[in-house]
Amino acid sequence: MRRSIPARYTYGPGFDLPSIIAPLTFQFLHGGFLHLLLNMALLAAWGAGVERVIGPLRMVVFYLVCGGAGALAHVLLYPESMVPMIGASAGISGLFAGVLIIMRRHRASGGAILPLALLWIATAVITGIWGTPGAEGESVAWVAHIGGFLAGLALFPFAMPRR
Repeated sequence: MRRSIPARYTYGPGFDLPSIIAPLTFQFLHGGFLHLLLNMALLAAWGAGVERVIGPLRMVVFYLVCGGAGALAHVLLYPESMVPMIGASAGISGLFAGVLIIMRRHRASGGAILPLALLWIATAVITGIWGTPGAEGESVAWVAHIGGFLAGLALFPFAMPRR
């Protein structure tokens, strides 16, 4: 496994890449076609709105930073985990936080920001406990989802252009 693609580009203990790069590269690997398809659909849905507000370069940096924050949260809570962490969900969770902030600023949410945020966190915890429907035996790095989301809430105001 040490020479396989996931072992070289995911985030977890015992892998070859320097730890500074792995929190970025794990975001570009997925556990299968359905995993990739779901993440790309969410990236298109939420990334488009965020990109319109902060621009393409800031969006990419914001996405990567939120993904890295998600990896950090996962490693802090599960330092002994030997399961490789893969997927774009931590960064996408940060994008969702950005969408919520945009909705709030444009008063498009009808006051539903807190319930939507709590629903997102609850969904991350539930999929972490019971797994994702249709994904037998695969574990979900739910802490990374929450870490990326919280980073998005904290950092998105700084990513927004000054008026």
